Amino acid sequence: MNEMRQLGELLLERGLVTDRDYAEAKSIQRERGGSLGPTLVRIGALSEDTLLSVLSEQVGLPILPQSLAPGVEAVRDGVQSLDAPLAWFLDNEVIAWWEIAGSGHQRLCVAGPHLHDPEIQEAIEQWSSPADRLYLASSLLLEPILIALGDPDGGLAAAGPADPVRLMELAEEAPVIDFVNSVFAEAIAAKASDVHVEPFENKIVVRLRIDGVLSLRRTASRE
Repeated sequence: MNEMRQLGELLLERGLVTDRDYAEAKSIQRERGGSLGPTLVRIGALSEDTLLSVLSEQVGLPILPQSLAPGVEAVRDGVQSLDAPLAWFLDNEVIAWWEIAGSGHQRLCVAGPHLHDPEIQEAIEQWSSPADRLYLASSLLLEPILIALGDPDGGLAAAGPADPVRLMELAEEAPVIDFVNSVFAEAIAAKASDVHVEPFENKIVVRLRIDGVLSLRRTASRE
């Protein structure tokens, strides 16, 4: 909790979020739980890339670039080699894989958007093999890998090689879906009768009608 307060203060000091967005995110966090950073991303106040950049600086973990992202089979092999259930990786958006170091020995790499979370770090420390490299990674990068990893029927694997670039193309709409889901969740919680989405040149404005009054609830960049 203390770390997230520090994160909020840092985002405000740098002008990366507004006081209004910060207050809204804190309100949602109190009502529904969760972390401040992802909440700011869900309401469209902050991009995940910006959040990861600030977190990387704050906690000292590098960001996994797309060029170093492993394929699904490498992650599947990495997960199976560890004494942790697959559900844990899926629930916490964590991937693990082995890579060959310059000296020829294998090293265990782990990536996820929430690796700064003490509970996740504690769980990783319990694995039979210690992690050599930890990365922060965007949900957009990891989601298609995790979806393929958890596919019980192997349908995605049967469709062809599951490299991260191809899978990312399939998941480009994920942030939009997440944003829409969060808008409807908020509308239901507020018992709104109408949801108005108003597109402008550089942003999208969402208004909810509550008790007959139409009010501005959030804005998001069209990018």
